[in-house]
Amino acid sequence: MKVVFCNQLTEMLGVQLLSAVLKKAGHETALVFEPNLFATGAIKDPKLVEFLSNDDLVVEDILAEEPDLVGFPIEINGFHWACEIAGRLKSRRPDLPIIMGGIHATMCPENVIDRPEVDYVAVGEAEVTLLELADILDGRKEGDPTAIRGIWARDGEGNVIDNGVAAEPRDLDQFPYYDKSIYYDKLPGLGCEYMTTISRGCPYNCTFCFYNAVHDIVGNRKVRLRTPQHVVDELVAAKKLYPQMESVLFHDDIFPVRVRWLQEFAPLYKEQVGLPFACITYPLLVTEYMADLLADAGCVSVIMGVQSLSEESRANTMARYEKNVDIFNAIRRLRERDIFVTCDHILGTPGETLKDQDDALLFYSDADPSVVKPLPLTYLPKTGMTRIAIEQGVISEQDEADAADGYLNSLMFKGSGYEKEFRPYFMMYGLKPILPKSLFVKIVQNGWHRHLGKVPNVSGIDPVVFFVPRLLSGVVRGYDVRSKFLAWRFFEMFQYSMARKLRAQVMGLDGEARKAKTEPTPASRLASKLLKRRRFFGRFRDHHPVHYAPGGGAAAHPGGATPRT
Repeated sequence: MKVVFCNQLTEMLGVQLLSAVLKKAGHETALVFEPNLFATGAIKDPKLVEFLSNDDLVVEDILAEEPDLVGFPIEINGFHWACEIAGRLKSRRPDLPIIMGGIHATMCPENVIDRPEVDYVAVGEAEVTLLELADILDGRKEGDPTAIRGIWARDGEGNVIDNGVAAEPRDLDQFPYYDKSIYYDKLPGLGCEYMTTISRGCPYNCTFCFYNAVHDIVGNRKVRLRTPQHVVDELVAAKKLYPQMESVLFHDDIFPVRVRWLQEFAPLYKEQVGLPFACITYPLLVTEYMADLLADAGCVSVIMGVQSLSEESRANTMARYEKNVDIFNAIRRLRERDIFVTCDHILGTPGETLKDQDDALLFYSDADPSVVKPLPLTYLPKTGMTRIAIEQGVISEQDEADAADGYLNSLMFKGSGYEKEFRPYFMMYGLKPILPKSLFVKIVQNGWHRHLGKVPNVSGIDPVVFFVPRLLSGVVRGYDVRSKFLAWRFFEMFQYSMARKLRAQVMGLDGEARKAKTEPTPASRLASKLLKRRRFFGRFRDHHPVHYAPGGGAAAHPGGATPRT
């Protein structure tokens, strides 16, 4: 049986593992990937968004694979896009089964299965259930495809069959390594920063997070871990397969949750892998000992969720109980070990004032994380934060229902109240890496930052203000490994999008091409230029390699730049 996956925006580890499981069982898989770089709302100009859209080509590429089953991994902001593509597929091949899975499918399966173009919904972890569905549909195994635990379906009369949530596999070492080839064959540059995980689940229950809803659905908050040697063996094999591999990104929600695990992992990783790595952690976990273990293993970059600097708001609204001193100490411990620290910070939490945001600016100036990443609050369905906002009249029950259907009024770089209230803060955090501390503090104390909201909101200016200072201070100085890889990913995906745009126009699948069949369009001219040029960031990578330095941090670059402390 051939299963074709389709997703947008970025590589997905879930797709890679499902592909590996299916291939191991003898099934065939393929991927149709469409970057849709500006689908998150980073760019608001609809003409530019449409310019990079290749939806017609996506449909043709899926059908060209002659699939027996098509799977869409969906997050909340990709649900409608997936439904649009699925609907077009059904209009061409009504008998083609469609399955959707992912976090939004697990949180809101009733909304997903309600869509006429969806035949199956995978609720929970799908390695076992998708394989069982494929085996039954392929005739390898007897059974009813509408009666698989964890797979919601519709019967012949259109009635929804709720089969609950899939059981959580306890032994994660039983699964094969991620099938990176389905993405790397298309975008080899993704392999420069190899993404993997060591665990599943999160022990915390922050009210704004999707896990807050998932914990209620699956009925527990247990974290399952792969064994350290299994993780290291995967990375050793990956280094042999992908010579472009320079760094590792552990994309776990929390890395790691157990000190004993890190004690065993750190020396294995340092000896057998020896590459710099990045991870995501939690303030209360960053003790002096944990910071030492991370740095000695080769950690060079950490993302840490702070979210608010109001202790009252964190405790009463977010269900986070660390103190500001814990956050301050965690940041300093990591920075003292030459680890680049990115702090996530939420704008728009119910009950917080602009003074709270001013206090946060001053706190971050004092604690001095490398980067603060501000994120407008997204009200996810079925979470505690959403219930609080409804009770306070910030949003309505209809807003939650709309979110469950995939309609969001708050995405990265924009959100409810962002334009008027929070834009100055977003821009200040963007400028922080290049502003002297004394000037940054003076601007905040005098309220001058409020005037940044008056800067003309030209399409794309806000992402530029946020990313360019980080690139300037990180890539040029050579201490922010992640910003370099993020830039590579963006430019490689942009060129990949342009190549697809050009192919769509040659095939007559692009609206501009249909309007002017003989004249070259602006899109085709730009695509042709980009494809003829050598990739700038490929050249940059060749001349600015990252060298691992035992003990943590990136070693001095050939040009003499040294890690910032």
